[in-house]
Parts: sequence; structure tokens; C-alpha cells
Amino acid sequence: MRDDIQCTYTITLASVVLLGGVVIPGATHADIDIKETKDFITVSDSGNPILEYQRTCNPNKVYVSKLYTPSGLQVLLDSPADHVHHHGLMYALDSGKSTWWTDGEDKGKQVPAGKTKTEHDKQAAVIRQSLDWNTSAGKTILKESRTITAHRGKGLSATLLSWRTVLSVAGSDPAPLATRKHYAGLGIRFVRKMDKIGTFIFPDGSQSTSVRGTEKVTPAKWCAYVTRIDDKPVTVAMFSAPSNFRHPTFLFTMTAPFAYISATLNLYRQPYTLKPDASLDLTYGIAIFDGKRDGSVLERTYQKWLKLVRNRPAAAMRMDAKDHGIVLRYGDGPGRCDILGARDVWVFESGGSYYMHYDAAGSKGWLCSLAVSKDLLTWEKKG
Repeated sequence: MRDDIQCTYTITLASVVLLGGVVIPGATHADIDIKETKDFITVSDSGNPILEYQRTCNPNKVYVSKLYTPSGLQVLLDSPADHVHHHGLMYALDSGKSTWWTDGEDKGKQVPAGKTKTEHDKQAAVIRQSLDWNTSAGKTILKESRTITAHRGKGLSATLLSWRTVLSVAGSDPAPLATRKHYAGLGIRFVRKMDKIGTFIFPDGSQSTSVRGTEKVTPAKWCAYVTRIDDKPVTVAMFSAPSNFRHPTFLFTMTAPFAYISATLNLYRQPYTLKPDASLDLTYGIAIFDGKRDGSVLERTYQKWLKLVRNRPAAAMRMDAKDHGIVLRYGDGPGRCDILGARDVWVFESGGSYYMHYDAAGSKGWLCSLAVSKDLLTWEKKG
């Protein structure tokens, strides 16, 4: 099993307990639901919508087209007349002479490669997709492994998503990532009713740089837009994982003539070249609240999100086990994978069952033991 496989894992949801027949605490609800059509994947919880994912290229990008507060308010705007290339929650950059930020026949396209995969259970719904970033001539410059996770966690009062993008070079030539766009990255365009009337808040001590008009760039671990839809207050926050390149992330914000948030790499000031033997692994979070939230609530939610992204959800692990097996190191596994002294475990899928090989302490010293599961949530020891 190759160690480098680990860098492609999804790291999004905590509280998964793997050994000893223990079930995830609090897992009493029905599964988060996923429905798929040719163009869309929708995620809902007990009939309440969470998100809609545009799984096919429209016209140049693949993105989250709808995103809802817990009460059902939809906050994303898709392809408005003023900027038709703004698509809800989207990720796009430039490389060399090619751009994937704007739309058009002469622009780059994010083309799905292979089958889009989904998994869901009581704690998470996961969408995973591979994308080829092609030039207008059809040449693949970058490859992306994208994983979007909708979380259900104890004590969460928000719709909470994780967005993970792993970018690598498609060929043998380095890919220069440089742009004059100070807003290129993971961007959110809001519905019209949220424009102009809101305010942005950041952690204490954050220093913003004005770019033009209301546009600012602020290095920070999170930011939030506090606004309203009609008479209903809404708060939308964007989080950045400490493991991200150039963390704290450079957060672009604006309130007029429309509102926008984008997590950027500051490439318009600090270009970066992605080499063929490297990858760019970025994890962001989106939290959407009904009501106005202050900095203390946002910081607590950010810390809860960090705990979620430090471990793998069972749904994502099922994907990994089916694809290529999973290697987990001591202290790096979900929940208590070392509950029986396991130091190095391998999980793989065969015939609808999941098998874990692990080192365990026995009367005659360290032994190779086996546990079997049908769902990656509860395990039966086999020796």
C-alpha cells in the first residue's frame, strides 16, 4: 500500500469509532439523503434541503448551485446578468494564459473525469469528483480531486460544509498559478436581497487591505457576512484549515455593488508555480446560520469545524476503502482506531464488507488481528 495515497483522503467528520463494536455517539437520526440526476446532486436532511451540486459543466464550471440555511433560506446566486461567470459557490483559478474564472468558448473548462461518487450516513453526506481543467483547445493543464461534505454534528446550529480541493499538474510541465484577479479562489455569490446591506466581521486583530471601492483582502482564519433576506437575518461564514497553503488565507470581501466572499491564495501579488511532483491541498468550510452571529459564536463554530476536519467521516472512508483501501497510522485514524493498541491498520472493501487488519496486544505479544464491518461504523473482532 503506497503511503502517498494518504494525501488524497477526505478529512472532514469526527466521532467515528472503529473497534470493539462501538457505535457513533448520537447517531440516532435517519441518514442524510442524497438524490442524483444527470446534471444535479441534491442533499437534504429529514426532508429539509441542504445543497444542490451542479455535477456537469455549466457552461465552464462545476459548482454548488444552491445552499440553504437550516430554516430553508437559499443564499446562492447562479450566473447573474452582471457577472454571468459567477456560479453560486465555485472554485476557479488562472494558469499561464488560461483562465477558469470567467466563462466563454475561449476560456478554460472544468470537465468531469470519471464517475461522480457519493456516500451518506447519519453523520455526513459526501460528494467526490475528479475534474480535468482543460484549456479552450482541450488540453488538460490541471487535475482536481474535489470532495464536498455536508456535516451533521452535535451542537451545530448552522448548515456546515467542507470543500476540499487537491490540485495537481496534468503533464510534465510546471503550471504557473498567477493572476491579476485578487478575488480568484473559492468564491460565494449571494442572492440579490443580501447585497449592500450587510457587514463583514473577522477575528480580532485582522488587518484588511483596501483594493478598490468596498473590495478588501484580509488575511484571516475566518470571515463572516452578516446580512438579511427580507426581514430575516442571515450569517454566512467561510473557514480556512490551518494546513492550507498560505494560511491564514487571504479572504476577499465586498459589499457593493454586490456582496461576495472568496478564499484566495494572494496569487495576484505572490504567484506560485505548481510542480509536477507536488499537489496543492486546500480545505475550506462554509457555515450558514439563521440569525445574526457574533465573533464569539463564529470562533466556536470554527473550532468545532476544525475538529470535524481532523478526522474522516465513515462515508468518506467507505469511498476510500472501495477505491484503494485505507492506511491509517497510530493517532491519525478516526476516533479511537487504536482502541486495542493498533499501530498500523489497513481497511479495504470486498464483497460489500469492510475488513480491518491491525496490530493488537495479545498474551504472546503483538498479533495481527482482523475486524469486519458492514458499514464502517460497528466492527466485529475476528481474531
